[in-house]
Amino acid sequence: RVFSDLVGVDDELVSAYGRAIEATIERLGLRDLDVFHLEHLFEVTDYDGMRDHLAVHYGEPLAELRERCREGAPAAMLNGIHRFLFEDTLGVDVDKSRNQIRKECRERAYRAIHRSNAFSRLIAECFPRALRLSIHPQPPHAAKIGILLGHAAECWITPWHGVALRTPEGWTLVKRSEAEATGARLVEREGRPSHFVLGVDEAHAISAPAAPPGPDDWRRLYAHWFGAIEDSQAWIDTRLPIWFFADPAADEVIRREFAPWLESMTPAIAEAWKAHPHGLLSLVLLYDQVPRNAFRGTARMFAWDREARALAREALDRNLHVDLSAIEAFWLFLPSQHHPALPAQRISVEGVDAQAARCLAGHRRFFGVARDMAARHDDAIRRFGRFPHRNALLGRRSTPAEVDFLQDPKNHF
Repeated sequence: RVFSDLVGVDDELVSAYGRAIEATIERLGLRDLDVFHLEHLFEVTDYDGMRDHLAVHYGEPLAELRERCREGAPAAMLNGIHRFLFEDTLGVDVDKSRNQIRKECRERAYRAIHRSNAFSRLIAECFPRALRLSIHPQPPHAAKIGILLGHAAECWITPWHGVALRTPEGWTLVKRSEAEATGARLVEREGRPSHFVLGVDEAHAISAPAAPPGPDDWRRLYAHWFGAIEDSQAWIDTRLPIWFFADPAADEVIRREFAPWLESMTPAIAEAWKAHPHGLLSLVLLYDQVPRNAFRGTARMFAWDREARALAREALDRNLHVDLSAIEAFWLFLPSQHHPALPAQRISVEGVDAQAARCLAGHRRFFGVARDMAARHDDAIRRFGRFPHRNALLGRRSTPAEVDFLQDPKNHF
């Protein structure tokens, strides 16, 4: 609302956008999230009057702003906003010269910063104890902290200035023109443009938004993964097609039943799962193991590794590796084993060793193999700083030493 006239967006569209955000918050049950906009302070719908009031009562003199924007961080902010406005306007004002558009956009960039600063002062007045975040980079010691809302080639690109592009490597933010230039396909959801897709195996893609899992649905994943735990090698043998074998039928079940939860999981449901030790374990399985089955043979196998590590760290901090059985706790150390960093490998090796020391007699052979695999992962990172078996999937060239390493089939984890 603060900038809609400057960026050429109709105020009614802004209102619809706001209602959609509020509806999404309600649908996802995000009880700790709320919205604040100018309409909360003004009883009228004179949007131009709202913006004028904001600029007059909370804005600094424009001359002072222009002087500050001559160098340093303010100049970088001005240039970034100027560039976005210029690129967005080029395809609209086709009757104007590039120089004319550039000049007009620079003036609009000053006014955008002026209003942004004014709105920041208004926010500080309304919420004096709040921690304030920004979608744009911020200089050290600024009143706001800049945050990245997603992976992007440059930190100035945000979901409001670009589009979401899904590739086999995961999600990234790019300019729409760049997405279209690559041949990416636009995906619509509920009749509205959603994101672009490039090079994603449609058979392995989550093609439509699924309903989020329920607060007790962790039991489904847990039961599928473990069944009824028995103290025998025979029971282990029944689990191996799901756990470690590239079994197409087993992968298909996981892809169909559980992979949609990777994108439909909500913070409220995740917290409900965490209330039970097996629920938190199931969250770790969801983000660490489900992608490896559902998207086997693609770089998307690794797309949720960061989330899995964070959840596993939370589980270890809660001592779940002590409270759960050894065969259950083993899975809390695999997110570290999958991470190409020596500190993570140390957690993996020590954790698997500790579980092997207390496992059931019928699981000892399994843990013998598990200890060897943990050591091999650790050795790969010590020697190469990365996992050579991932090179082909990630488009990396293997070194001669890595080629030799991969001659041993056991090094194809």
